[in-house]
Amino acid sequence: MAAAWVLWCLALAVGLVAGTSLAMPLRAGLGLLLPVPACLGVRLLLARQPHDIGRLRWQADGRWWLQDRRGRCAYVQPQPPQRLGSLLWFRWQEAGRRRVLIIDGTTVEPNQWRRLKAGLQFARA
Repeated sequence: MAAAWVLWCLALAVGLVAGTSLAMPLRAGLGLLLPVPACLGVRLLLARQPHDIGRLRWQADGRWWLQDRRGRCAYVQPQPPQRLGSLLWFRWQEAGRRRVLIIDGTTVEPNQWRRLKAGLQFARA
């Protein structure tokens, strides 16, 4: 996914530089700025490391319980989740690192997905 992001940013830079009628200094400036979001996106995608996450459960008292694949357990305080279509993004800090978990709603059992969205107070979709 990180490689696809970099290729998309590169294609956008080429499109801006070669395919617009903006002044050349402006096109060059926009083309030179695109590595910044490309690098930030790659950092975020590489920070995901979904293989470390065994289970993330939402407790009835509102706390989140994280169990990694090594069996270590801890309560985590995620930032407010974000939703993009059927994807749900959870972010939290753990041991000084930003962690991200992306849940694809198409792979979750429908009743569990509705319960999760209701618990997070997302609108029905």
